[in-house]
Amino acid sequence: MFIVEERKADSLQLWQRKKEEVDEQKRLLKTELQNKIHVLSENLKNPSFILTRDKILFTIGVVNACFSPLIGTRKYSSLKFYLFLFIAGRWPHILPIVYTIQALCLITLRFFIYKRKHWHYFGKIYISYILIYFSI
Repeated sequence: MFIVEERKADSLQLWQRKKEEVDEQKRLLKTELQNKIHVLSENLKNPSFILTRDKILFTIGVVNACFSPLIGTRKYSSLKFYLFLFIAGRWPHILPIVYTIQALCLITLRFFIYKRKHWHYFGKIYISYILIYFSI
């Protein structure tokens, strides 16, 4: 009977030690992850990173707008792609209006997102690009 009780006490102590070790490792991993997340979020708030990311995304959007009518149809394309091709083929004179409406919606959305994140001064950079574009 004593042997069973001793083993029970030993296994309970062993379990408590292992639980404390696991909790300590969990705490260390959690603090390390929080530190890495903080460093990453600080790097993502860097204005040069934001400006570069926006330039890349703008370029991708312009390439998408310019070359999407030239792609042709694929077997498993989305409905949006077919709708765009239908509009481009049926009423090509409407495309500038569609793109203008889309740009106004996206620019308004970007303004509100930037305003909420206190990045609204980046909008002035885009306005200068637009003025340079239209002056050429």
